Amino acid sequence: MDVPNTTTTGDKTAVKTKRIEGFDLLRGLCAIAVACYHILSWLGAAHLDSWGRYGVYIFFVLSGASMYVAYNRKFAQGYDAAKFVVFRFIRLAPLFAVVLAVNITYLVLKGQSLLDVLSLALLNISFAFGFGNPGGTSLVTGGWSLGIEFLFYLTFPLLVAVIRGRYWLTIVAAAFVAQHLFITQVLAGTTLAAAGVSYTQMLSFIFYFVAGCCIGRLIENRVIHPSPIWVAGFVALSMPLAVIHGENNLLGLTGVTLSLCSAAIVLASAGLPLSGATSWVADCLGKMSYGVYLIHPLVYAAGKNLLADQSPILVAIVVITISALAALVSEKYFEAPVRRKLQKVIDR
Repeated sequence: MDVPNTTTTGDKTAVKTKRIEGFDLLRGLCAIAVACYHILSWLGAAHLDSWGRYGVYIFFVLSGASMYVAYNRKFAQGYDAAKFVVFRFIRLAPLFAVVLAVNITYLVLKGQSLLDVLSLALLNISFAFGFGNPGGTSLVTGGWSLGIEFLFYLTFPLLVAVIRGRYWLTIVAAAFVAQHLFITQVLAGTTLAAAGVSYTQMLSFIFYFVAGCCIGRLIENRVIHPSPIWVAGFVALSMPLAVIHGENNLLGLTGVTLSLCSAAIVLASAGLPLSGATSWVADCLGKMSYGVYLIHPLVYAAGKNLLADQSPILVAIVVITISALAALVSEKYFEAPVRRKLQKVIDR
């Protein structure tokens, strides 16, 4: 993941970047985990709940950490918050718009009212659906998390100033308590499936983004250095996230443990000593992560009949492989060029 030390503005200042390759690696692995969860669940083969849930939650931690590293010093020097929000919109919107258009076409062809679909589409493409009930209004599989993500972007200019201050540990502890109290209240006496719309609110994930910002602060203060110790920590922390599944893995001691592991594994990923082939793999995983997250439902829908007689594992491998290749092509030839052109327009 490239995180800029400076920004391109009207004075044509060059952008210098440094890489947190462990973030790229982890982001890609989480995208694959979420895709596996969806595909195997849709096939009725397995319900790897932690892969699907905490894979997304780790995205929020990664987002907070990378945003803090990229923008903390800029905001301290008076960087334009509106420009920040616009740039983040540009990062998310191009591929999301394409996937949204495909889904809108499908819904209309299936007989849904064009007017009703377009009204929801407007909420989606603006990411305004994050303000309401993104779990009930998203027209894209997994799109609810992008609505929440955009809300975090809107609050980030204020949050980064708070985390920069002396009470950052108090803030992250308060976010942790608030998140788990809210989840406990929402899921009391019910299931996640039944309470999904109520659950997919910003407060259910506030700890993850705030914890990510705090990790970003540690990175900026050079507390984390590449070391094999972080490799051991990364592997150890991945174990509970990989194997603890079930309807109740958001609640009680299990939920507390897994949420802490989700934050801690991002911290460990920042210290992974990657080089050579592992650095290349991390780079590829980072570039394909967003595309895999959005594209794999479309690939599955298009190919499920052709793969109907194949084993679920083979279906998952084929769908994720095609999605990854499509994501890399999209990033190189569509998303990145669109971002560059729009950023140049804004910077004039």
